[in-house]
Amino acid sequence: MPITDLILKYYAGVGGGFREEFKLGQLYWAPTFYLPPHPDVFFEVEQDPTESKLKFEIRRATPESFSGAHRPLKSIGLEATEELVAVKAKRRIVVLLSETNTVYEDIRPYVSKQSKIHERSFVCLPLYGVHPGETRRGFPSIVVERIKVLMYNQFFYFPPSSKENDPAMYEAIGRLDRLQVFHRDTLAAGAVALRLHEDCLFVLREWVRGYLTGHYSKDTDDLRKELTKELYT
Repeated sequence: MPITDLILKYYAGVGGGFREEFKLGQLYWAPTFYLPPHPDVFFEVEQDPTESKLKFEIRRATPESFSGAHRPLKSIGLEATEELVAVKAKRRIVVLLSETNTVYEDIRPYVSKQSKIHERSFVCLPLYGVHPGETRRGFPSIVVERIKVLMYNQFFYFPPSSKENDPAMYEAIGRLDRLQVFHRDTLAAGAVALRLHEDCLFVLREWVRGYLTGHYSKDTDDLRKELTKELYT
């Protein structure tokens, strides 16, 4: 029995202010970054003292990277101990998982020059598509079946939001090993008129808590054992 037989309601509609409310379980389109095993950085070539015509090459990061090996570039606000990193990204649907950051208005004058202290950002779960067939990249069907019974602690299954030809939400896998933080403006620009139903959100939050802490609730452990047992019987 897959998890979809227990979570009867995965998705729910949203109110008119969904672009600005940032509630747990809200869905967004956002640029998600790939995870390269070795970072590539932009290396400045043909240095221009005026910085009016900066030229870079993309090279593999070295032990000297991020340690002051290059000059600071004032025109782009790059310190000597910082690097421009070349990382591929892809637009995917993400699920908002965190609460709103704490902001104390009474000390705002004291942190006005440190705006990132009160930055509005959220932790989100990127969703990766499931592509059937050998000619398309994606999760093999045998892996998807095991994800559906919670055999992978880093994955969580999401069914399509409807049986229409072009649903708002396609069949997907949430990758807990790709959790990413997004600025609220990035999310607001890609808000989807859909959110997770409380039934789904409850199970997902328990699954995320277990993944991040290594401690799963008894109910979650029992559920996983029951689902896994039924897969092989």
